[in-house]
Amino acid sequence: MRTIWIVMLLGIVGITHAQVPQMINYQGRVTIGGTNFTGTGQFQFALVNDGASQTYWSNGSAVVSVPVTKGLYSVLLGDTNLTNMAALPATVFTNSDVRLRIWFNDGVSGLQQLSPDQRVAAVGYAMMAGNVPDGAITSNKLAVGSVTSAALAPGAVTTVAIANGAVGSVQLANNAVTAANIATGAITSANIASNTITAANMASGAGVVPTGAIVLSQTANNDALTAAGFTPLTEIDASYWAQVAAAASWSPRCNSAVVVFSNKVWVMGGAVGSSSVTNDVWSSSDGTNWTRATPAAPWPPRELSSGVVFNGKMWVMGGNRGSTLYNDVWSSSDGTNWIQVTGAAPWSARYSHHPIVHDGKIWIIGGGTSPNTD
Repeated sequence: MRTIWIVMLLGIVGITHAQVPQMINYQGRVTIGGTNFTGTGQFQFALVNDGASQTYWSNGSAVVSVPVTKGLYSVLLGDTNLTNMAALPATVFTNSDVRLRIWFNDGVSGLQQLSPDQRVAAVGYAMMAGNVPDGAITSNKLAVGSVTSAALAPGAVTTVAIANGAVGSVQLANNAVTAANIATGAITSANIASNTITAANMASGAGVVPTGAIVLSQTANNDALTAAGFTPLTEIDASYWAQVAAAASWSPRCNSAVVVFSNKVWVMGGAVGSSSVTNDVWSSSDGTNWTRATPAAPWPPRELSSGVVFNGKMWVMGGNRGSTLYNDVWSSSDGTNWIQVTGAAPWSARYSHHPIVHDGKIWIIGGGTSPNTD
């Protein structure tokens, strides 16, 4: 008659934070006819489910020789340094009910199964700590304040890991976000709420007017412009103005794109009446006599677009037609023949934006990005 007492431990010397040893320390006792066995015992081990209908692991088909003293023995299940001992994968403990089955041979009677099978308790499942399944640790398992910036590697938290709206001004310390933390072009007008940027949020001398720009003032002396670094160029006397045409050849309109190109004034598109827009193009060398370059340019009719002269061509960019906003770009060297440079520039569709030419480039500043319903 054979009986066995079992103690299951995870007590391997040399456990480190970097890796959980894939072994289980098993201790047991063997008696034969009520007498403690002493000698070299031959064992086989298996980890099975309840009822042994499924085997999750075994040491192999051969026996493992283990020294037994006064009935007591100890063995590391999964220790491949032992002859005929197979490695023990942690995935065994993804199963909820794992039991140890043992066969013993005293060298005389042959292999006999010892019973009952012993269920593995929580210690064996600690092996899974070395391979936590994805998604196993959720916010419910983290104490408030347990994850701080000191516990996060640089770049560990990216935009993919942050829900929309999760980080607001309340979650950001003063001056936490600087220019060094913002990628070029990351913040556009679509990301800025109306009236968010005021004079109080801007450094001295900062503003939306680029260096070298020309601005108009209704007063001869403007302290704000002077403080911003602008210098008066000239003063225009309203009495110098003279009407050269009471009714030009083009229909009455507003919100047209207007440029000076090839010694002519050009009027392009605009709103005609209260519910119609146009895409005709007109030019004049004296403001009195006008010539229609085209009754319908290939760009869609629009108003509040921007016009600029650059690289020997006229350019029309953006604008709107009712609730439809554009961010296309067109160019022409004669006002009649137009080329679409792009159907969708990287800046958001807009109207009432301001274009300038600076440093060999066209610059687009500001504008409205919500549908124009005026």
